[in-house]
Amino acid sequence: MNLDELKHIWQEQSASLEGYKLEAQELSSMLEGKSKTLLNKINRNIFIEMGVVVVLTFLGLLFLELQRPGVYLSEVLSAMGYVLISGVFFAIKYRNLNKGVLRTYTLKTALTHIVRVLHIFMQIYYWLSYSVPVFVFGAAFYGLKFRTEANGNSLSSLPVENWVGFILSMLLLGILSIFAMRLYVRWLYGKHYKELKACLAELEEQENAS
Repeated sequence: MNLDELKHIWQEQSASLEGYKLEAQELSSMLEGKSKTLLNKINRNIFIEMGVVVVLTFLGLLFLELQRPGVYLSEVLSAMGYVLISGVFFAIKYRNLNKGVLRTYTLKTALTHIVRVLHIFMQIYYWLSYSVPVFVFGAAFYGLKFRTEANGNSLSSLPVENWVGFILSMLLLGILSIFAMRLYVRWLYGKHYKELKACLAELEEQENAS
């Protein structure tokens, strides 16, 4: 093999290597852009959640106001406490997801961090879904008590069949609320979580290939 043939082979390999590097850089840029877009969507959903909490809390107080004259101070304070606790929860979630990871870390480290944090908060939502039936039961029991006393009766005077119907309906609503909460989490974050995991897997595959 003469010198010209060696030069030709070296040039072909160099061109192939440069092409591979360019392709890898383009893929990394695409994955970074997609990751930022997904993170922006997740951030948007966090703000939407907070807005929904505020609106529903206000509507709840308005409903109580329409049912009877005036809202108790304890109810207002409870509503404000619920909004405050929710705000702290959403702020913690937002802060942990947006620690500048896409600017200060490598793309792989950033994606690993976001996927891990999002998975943790999704699990928290799933566990919280079991507490939803408790709130549903509390609200329904409160409403039953209010309507019964408004008619001049007491809860102890209600027939057994009324209690059986109430308990069965609460069990049904409780089960439905758990499924609804889980569907809500999947709709709000599940799709983005899967796409971020796919980006991370593709990035790892690219690094292993190199």
